[in-house]
Amino acid sequence: MDFLYKSTFKNRLSHIYLVYIALFAIALFVLFMVFKFGVGDLNEYIYIAVSLYGFFLLLPTLFIHFSYLITNYKDQLIISFDSKIIEYQHKGRKILFHFNEIQLIDIYKTPALLRRAPGWLPWDTYHYLKITLDNGYVIFITCFMVNELELPVDKAKIKFHKVFYPYLRR
Repeated sequence: MDFLYKSTFKNRLSHIYLVYIALFAIALFVLFMVFKFGVGDLNEYIYIAVSLYGFFLLLPTLFIHFSYLITNYKDQLIISFDSKIIEYQHKGRKILFHFNEIQLIDIYKTPALLRRAPGWLPWDTYHYLKITLDNGYVIFITCFMVNELELPVDKAKIKFHKVFYPYLRR
């Protein structure tokens, strides 16, 4: 049986939802400040909330989001568990390899994902795999293509990395 994985709009949208939650929290912050201290300093409250949110949360999340999007845009991963062959199509190039040709699978996840707990930061749902083949070729599979990928390879070939900020480490 063959399984096809590709970057979909639904996957991309499901990982950026925490940005919308953070925007809602910023609106609540502004409303609280107005309620507590009055409307006189409304512009300052909005400036503080938006600048802190934009600098510390929005820009880093958008950086991850677009780097993941560029990495796996229009890519396809076809896994045949019967024949134990993986076909990876990246930017018009097709790569075929057997499960035995996988040298190492590095899985980079945030602490919240490793604990299977809800995250508080907008980038807590982002994660990726770095698959290194015996010939030295490296494949990046982001969460936009596959949320959980379990391949029947030796457990010694799989390494989990806990990262606070899951940017692509090339």
